[in-house]
Amino acid sequence: MGKCFSCLKRKTQPRREVTLAILGLDNAGKTTATKALLGETIHDTAPTVGFTSESLTLDHYEIKIFDLGGGKNIRRIWKEYFVEVYGVIFVVDSSTPERIEEAKVVLKGLLEDDKVAGKPILLLANKQDHQNAMDEVDICDQLGLEDLVNANKCPCRIETCSALKGTGKKMDNNIKVGLKWMCATLEHNWRVYQPRVEKDMEVEAAKKQKELAEKRERVRKIREEREKKEEEERKRLGIEKPVSDDEDQLDGDPFKRVDVNSLNEKEKRMKEEKRKKKELELKMLGRDTNDNNTVNNDLDESEGEIRSSRSLKYLGLRNGLSNNENHMNNGNLNILSSENKLPYDSEQDSDLDITTKKNRRATPFTVTSPSETIRYQVFIRRPTNRKEKSQEKEIESSTGKY
Repeated sequence: MGKCFSCLKRKTQPRREVTLAILGLDNAGKTTATKALLGETIHDTAPTVGFTSESLTLDHYEIKIFDLGGGKNIRRIWKEYFVEVYGVIFVVDSSTPERIEEAKVVLKGLLEDDKVAGKPILLLANKQDHQNAMDEVDICDQLGLEDLVNANKCPCRIETCSALKGTGKKMDNNIKVGLKWMCATLEHNWRVYQPRVEKDMEVEAAKKQKELAEKRERVRKIREEREKKEEEERKRLGIEKPVSDDEDQLDGDPFKRVDVNSLNEKEKRMKEEKRKKKELELKMLGRDTNDNNTVNNDLDESEGEIRSSRSLKYLGLRNGLSNNENHMNNGNLNILSSENKLPYDSEQDSDLDITTKKNRRATPFTVTSPSETIRYQVFIRRPTNRKEKSQEKEIESSTGKY
């Protein structure tokens, strides 16, 4: 009968959603203890870099656990998560007495934080399976735990454990006992902890909102100062204010057709601004600004720099071939599928794929014109010694072509 009433009482209890943070020095076993609670595999656990969130259910509690890294460079981010935390699980490596003083300093700074003071603390003395592990009494004395928790009014419980013992039913029972104590403490003081956490979260949200508004205000002032300087510079140069693309789309459809005329006008304005700036620069350098040809040539060169860098002409090619004055004779060049003759430099044959007559390969080149695309196949053979030259002359004399 008593079991029936306990089950009925458990069903009628409201679900509680709480957040706990598991903290401690690096290599203390925080992630291993978390995986033991979750029932996951605990072998080959890598050090936590940053933050990991896990969830589990215990009785009528939905528990979210923040597993935070314990490295020196990561500890400074702990305070970012204290606002929404109901309690803290602090893990200590009981097999390393040389680091107990460091753990004491970290624990002292943790409990003195105004977002943690007064909240329950579960201390797990991990790695009790080691031979030189300290017991709970030694750890309490070394940490000065009693004085710390009383000074900051934090309910505290210490449990010795070995997180590597196993998961699920094989899990060290002291870990589960400590977690149940944490939940019971929160339940007993729920009317104190829940309003406090909610209030801290509201204050933190308002603080972040204020910081965001201040940041936006700083950005707005910087933008206004920059626009003011640009306006003064335009007035000094006699340049009209350009219409931005954002202003064009304020009242219109973002998917509307592109107005070619407006784009052309915009391009003309940009060229005119470049020309005026160039004239001003030349005047400041003491050059003669009356020479319009020099100015226009400089502008054309600067505007066509990108286009020329992409063209075949810029690369020393014409119609896909080398652009040189000395070309091969028609007798050494045979073009198939076309009557057009493409020039080629006989002295620079590295641009094409060259083979012997017996093993001749064709290197195709595509020349694109507005009306059509013509594909040429070029076969090239250059004599490399006197014997080949004499053979070539005999072939030319007998056949009249190569």
